[in-house]
Amino acid sequence: MRALVRATVEFIDADHRRGRVLYVEALGNEKLNRRRVETGFIIAGHVDAAGGSGDTLSMITASILVGGFSELLLAWLNGLITVTREQLIDTATALFTAMTDEAGTLPRC
Repeated sequence: MRALVRATVEFIDADHRRGRVLYVEALGNEKLNRRRVETGFIIAGHVDAAGGSGDTLSMITASILVGGFSELLLAWLNGLITVTREQLIDTATALFTAMTDEAGTLPRC
């Protein structure tokens, strides 16, 4: 989980324009938006594989985490959340782990 979070944060932080293209510009471009959604589901699949059982609840949890993470990254890039890169990685990883663990205690869909 940490490796996935770190890789994503480092990719976005290396060139902030990437975040704008992925999380802002893609919304107004059908082809980019389709690719963004597809990539989000691929990442959600990795999150699900790392912490879930492959059922519907696990995929819902992973999808919420990935969507929320996208918003978090955009807020961080825009200076709305002022933490260091390492703090962002540590906190996001802890939340991903806690949410996937907690989802494991919920009734299955």
